[in-house]
Amino acid sequence: NFSNFNIIVDGLVIDCKFPDHLRKTYYELCCAQESFLHKDLLKQINLTLAVGVIMETTNIAEGIRACEARASSHEDFVVWKKTLEAFELLGMNVKFLLKRIDGLLSLSARPRDPAEHEGYKEMKLERAHAGAKMKELESRMSSVKDTLKKMDVEMEEMLRRLATAPWYFAED
Repeated sequence: NFSNFNIIVDGLVIDCKFPDHLRKTYYELCCAQESFLHKDLLKQINLTLAVGVIMETTNIAEGIRACEARASSHEDFVVWKKTLEAFELLGMNVKFLLKRIDGLLSLSARPRDPAEHEGYKEMKLERAHAGAKMKELESRMSSVKDTLKKMDVEMEEMLRRLATAPWYFAED
């Protein structure tokens, strides 16, 4: 349990170096991973560096928990990833945090402007194509309307001629 939890580096208990909330968060991270995250830190590592690595790992974990993909910047995620990769080289168990950051990076890399989505571009192209087809059809319909108007005029003229024709043609 938390009251029995001690952070030990090179045989030294370093709990006093951590504020209570960070120590508790680090405890929860260790419990979640069923392991002390710092157990494989390089032997004979500078104590101040070890404390800094544990603290910053905990701060990043809190940042991940608190972030909202839209509110947190892509640059923050990149910095966190590079920091954790460096800590991993020092022996800190942070693979689970790196995995979470990779997920956040993939979400934050998605375009937020609808104009940047591939589907949107395709639909816009289809709409433009449909617009061109509509103009072509409207042009054809206009041509057909013009032809029908000419035919109406010709029919009216033929009806007028027939109606006003001399009677002698009617017997033939």
